[in-house]
Amino acid sequence: MNNQLKLKAHQRSAEVAEIKDKIDKLSKAQGNLLGMLEDGRASDTIMNRIASNESELAALTEQLESKSKEVAAVDDEMYNELVNRFVSYMGSNMTPQALDLRNAAIDHIEVDGELTTIYFNSGIGIDAATKEYFDNEKNWEASK
Repeated sequence: MNNQLKLKAHQRSAEVAEIKDKIDKLSKAQGNLLGMLEDGRASDTIMNRIASNESELAALTEQLESKSKEVAAVDDEMYNELVNRFVSYMGSNMTPQALDLRNAAIDHIEVDGELTTIYFNSGIGIDAATKEYFDNEKNWEASK
């Protein structure tokens, strides 16, 4: 999960760089077209292209602002907290719902000497009571 978040952050930064590059190229083109206007070479084609560039620049700027505001849904600290909550929940709740969650969440477990690796599935749905447990700060404190 954490690696997926890092990959998404990397992809997001690449998207931001791509949008910035497009804005830069479009701004330079816009400057060239405005230079032509100043030189007295105003044609309908140039005017239409300037209007089109302004619209595209506005859309790209909006995309850039949106991408720049995006943050990872879970940082390293939150990820570790969620793992601790999950372990605590699995150890302290022997209900059918906890068993269902465990079976749905864990893909498989590998044991290699003293190293145990748990592979989780993604996109797991949980019931309201389980969500409430994870959302309750008192349960976080108890698991520490």
